[in-house]
Parts: sequence; C-alpha cells; structure tokens
Amino acid sequence: MHQQDAYASEKNDVGTFAQIGYDSPASTVFTYAGAKGEFKATTKAPLDGISGDWKVVSSISSSTGKTTHTATMPANADKLTPNFTNIGAGSL
Repeated sequence: MHQQDAYASEKNDVGTFAQIGYDSPASTVFTYAGAKGEFKATTKAPLDGISGDWKVVSSISSSTGKTTHTATMPANADKLTPNFTNIGAGSL
C-alpha cells in the first residue's frame, strides 16, 4: 500500500490502480479489480478449499490527512496468507 500512501500524501485523496501507478499482475490464480481506494483479488478456483476475495480498502481522514487501510479475506484464509490483515499497519 506504499503507492497508495504516497499518492494520498501528495493529493490528499486515495486513488485508483491507474492513479497510483499500479499495474495488476497477470495471474492464473486470481483476477484483480480496483476502484478508487479499493483493491481486490478474487480466486479463479478454490485454493486449498478457500475461495473469495482478498480486499484492501483505503481511506484518508479529512481532518488528520492520515491514510488507513482495512484488509479482509475469506474465512479460514489465514492459513494461506496469515499476515494479510496486517496490511497497512503503520500507514502514514
């Protein structure tokens, strides 16, 4: 989320994939989608029995200018990506 943090510090707003300069990778495992302040990876097929969305939603406080990121993932996905929900801990 470093690119989102940098964009937010310059623009005082969150951006889209294109605005922050992020190119989603080609993948046989996930499809990627993004909207302003939202980035999502969706499984193309179950991974170890788990399917769904890994998502990060970014926002910026109008009063403090601080960027926060909230990461969510499918139930029981912590066995695949145990640190995913820590994304954004220590954001600007």
